[in-house]
Amino acid sequence: MTTLRHKTCANLTIARTRKSTFGDDVVIEARQHGQRVGVILANHVGDPLGLQVSWIKVDDRLRRCGVATRLYEAMAKVACDAGGALSSDVIRKPAAEA
Repeated sequence: MTTLRHKTCANLTIARTRKSTFGDDVVIEARQHGQRVGVILANHVGDPLGLQVSWIKVDDRLRRCGVATRLYEAMAKVACDAGGALSSDVIRKPAAEA
């Protein structure tokens, strides 16, 4: 579990919550004051040890706050701990990140 201490992201906690009801999917949530403000979902595709991010959502109020980055980092740790790697189901162009 990671807690962020940032003036716009005070008391934000990120933790793996459960396996998804969709099968082997892994779900990690970001919570603030007990409310879910972000979630990332990844599943096993191809590599049985690796994970592929299939969906991520962050509350609009917390955009540009590093929440999505923290969710990706937490999911990467889950994949690495299992001996695999984390990938995305979408290839992004560098211009999309600017």
